[in-house]
Amino acid sequence: GKYLAIGVEDYNGEKPHMHVTAVQISDGQEIPVGTQQWYRVEQVAWTADGAGVIAIAWDPPSGIFGGQLWHLPWPTGTARRITNDLNDYEGLSLAADGATLATIQETRASYFWVETLGEPGRAIQGLSAIGDPQSPHLGIGWLADNRIVYGKTVGGNADLWAMDLDGRNQQRLTTQPEADIQPTVSADG
Repeated sequence: GKYLAIGVEDYNGEKPHMHVTAVQISDGQEIPVGTQQWYRVEQVAWTADGAGVIAIAWDPPSGIFGGQLWHLPWPTGTARRITNDLNDYEGLSLAADGATLATIQETRASYFWVETLGEPGRAIQGLSAIGDPQSPHLGIGWLADNRIVYGKTVGGNADLWAMDLDGRNQQRLTTQPEADIQPTVSADG
C-alpha cells in the first residue's frame, strides 16, 4: 500500500517508449521498476507478496503486435515474459492469495479476401491458410504484376511477403530483425 505501479510514456527525441514506474504515495517519488522499455504498457498489478509487478506490455522487436504478460521483479531485475504466443491480452487482476491472475485473451483469425469490383457477393476467400493473427496490423498492398504484398509473422519476426492472388508462390521480401509492416506500392510498380 506504499506504492502505485503505473506505465509511463517517455519521448527521447527519436521515438516514444514506455516503462513501468512505482510512485511512492507519501511523497510522489518515482522509482523505475526494472529497465525494460516497451512500445506500450497497459494495465499493471502488484504481486501479493510485493516482490514484483505483472504488466501487460507490447514488445515490438518480438514481432507480436499485442500485449503479453510480463513479470518485473521489485525493485530491480530483468523483465521475464509470462506469455509467449500471438494473442493479445487485455485487463489484468491478481487474486488476493497471489496464486492466480485473471486476464482476457484476445485471439484473432485473419483471412485474405479477393473480390472483383462490381461483382458483389463473389468474393474469394481462398487464402485462409496464409492469414496471420497479426495481419490487421501488418498491412496489405497490390503489386503492379497482379500479386499481393502483405505482412506476415514467421519465427516471431514481422516481414513483408508477396504471393499470387490464389495464395501460391509465397516469397519473403524482407528479413531484418525489425518489424517490416504496412507496405505501400509506388504508382510506377
